[in-house]
Amino acid sequence: MMTATDLTPVPLMPNTFRLPHRRVRLYFDRDKHEAGKLAEQVRPFVAEPAEAIVVIGGDGTMLRAIRHHWPDRLPFFGLNTGHLGFLLNDPTDDFWDRELRKYRLPLLDVETTCRNRPPIRNVAFNDCWVERETGQTAWIEVCVNGVTRMEKVVADGMLIATAAGSTSYARAMGATPLPFNAELLTLAASNVLLPAFWRPAVLPLDTTIRLRNLDPDKRPLRGFIDGIAQGPVVEMTARSSDTAAVELLFAPEYDPVAKLAVTQFPEVPK
Repeated sequence: MMTATDLTPVPLMPNTFRLPHRRVRLYFDRDKHEAGKLAEQVRPFVAEPAEAIVVIGGDGTMLRAIRHHWPDRLPFFGLNTGHLGFLLNDPTDDFWDRELRKYRLPLLDVETTCRNRPPIRNVAFNDCWVERETGQTAWIEVCVNGVTRMEKVVADGMLIATAAGSTSYARAMGATPLPFNAELLTLAASNVLLPAFWRPAVLPLDTTIRLRNLDPDKRPLRGFIDGIAQGPVVEMTARSSDTAAVELLFAPEYDPVAKLAVTQFPEVPK
């Protein structure tokens, strides 16, 4: 049986990081004028061997950059020209000379099984999920570390999120946002009919979670990994990767752990 001690988060504490040679790679949202303008300011510092990848845009731009470039093993520093920018810093001219905070975060190893083709493996930074493809509700079996924990969840879909992803769609499904350096996974569902009153679960980072479609003929599911469609899915399994990880850089005033603490409390009207 899982105890409260098993669920105690072990924070991945930040290290400090500097850019002594001011050499970076550049990744930015080419469809956004503001991102392009800021990219021109950074372009004089683009050189190899790079010390970091500067990402300009919104959180979606950062997710795309991570998806394409995490194997390069360079830390990512984001400059926000989007909306919330939870994974980013506000634009600044002096980050070259500042002591930054560096977090090393695991990625999810996600295996999706579709009909008539071998399983496909990908990595996810935020989350992966399955959702109903038709008007029929989804029937999903949930296995945790090889043990069936819920024989049939009747819902619109189910999602597995890292702590970093807990502030995104998992939060919209009723999950509590977690400090993004907590060694935890969130399992959530949307519009749950059965089991009645089921709430999102928080599990240790080393947990393996499998979602299996109980009725793929009548109730097909489609899968997503960090928002990227995977097509029709009959089974999705996620676990923390043993090899894939990413490092994010933040100026102290934009540290996402502190930002999360502020965003969870409503502003008091004056």
